[in-house]
Amino acid sequence: MTFDKEGFDKFILENQVVGIKEEPIKLKSGRESYWYANCRVLSDNYGLLNRTAGFVADFIKEKGLEFDYIYGTPDGATKLGVMVNIILGKDNPDLKMVVGRKKPKDYGEPRDRFFVGPVEKGDRVLVVEDVTTTGSSVVEHLDFLKEAGVEIVGIISLFNRLEKRDDGMGVAEYIKKEFEVPYYWLSDGPRILSLAVKQSNLDECTIKKVVDNANEYLIEPIDESGG
Repeated sequence: MTFDKEGFDKFILENQVVGIKEEPIKLKSGRESYWYANCRVLSDNYGLLNRTAGFVADFIKEKGLEFDYIYGTPDGATKLGVMVNIILGKDNPDLKMVVGRKKPKDYGEPRDRFFVGPVEKGDRVLVVEDVTTTGSSVVEHLDFLKEAGVEIVGIISLFNRLEKRDDGMGVAEYIKKEFEVPYYWLSDGPRILSLAVKQSNLDECTIKKVVDNANEYLIEPIDESGG
C-alpha cells in the first residue's frame, strides 16, 4: 500500500490537529508560538487511532523498513505504537509487543527499568513519536534504547514542525549526526500551517503575527498568503 500524503494532510486538518492562536502560547520546548500541533487527538477513540496507525503502517511499508517492533515514545505515541504493532502483526505474528515507561524504574536491568515487554540486546527497533519540535523528547528515549543495547533502525514522527534547533540544525540533521539514525515524518509545519492559514478567518494583522513568529524558527519559511 502506498502512503497517501495528501490524504494524511487532509486528515490532520479535518481533526484540528493544528491550531492558530491570536496570542502566543508556550510550547513544551519552551518556545513561544502562535500555532500548535496536537496529535494526541488522533488517539481519542478507536476509529481515529486505527486510521492514524493505518497511515503509519502504509508509510513503513512504502519505505521498506525492517524491525522487530515499534516503540511509541511515552506518553504521546504509546497507544499509536501499540496499534501499529497490531496492524503489522497480522502479517507478522512474531512482531514483539513493547511499550516504554514514562518514568523509568530506579532499579533493575535497562530492559526492565525503561520498558514493559521482551526487550533484548540487538533488537531492531523503529521509534514512533507524535510531534517533533526540537527533538529533545525523542533524544531522551533514544538514550534509553541505546542503554538497553537495541539497534534503532529509524524514527517516524507524525508531525514534524520542521523548526531549527537552538544550534541551528533541524531535528533530522541532528539525529543523523548524533545517533546515525534516519528520521522520517508523515507531515510537517510549513505544509500544514500554510493550509491552515489559507483556511482561517483571521484578519491580516493576526496572520502576519502568526507567520512572522513561525518564520523565526521554520527551516522552510512561509509567506502571509500561506505559500
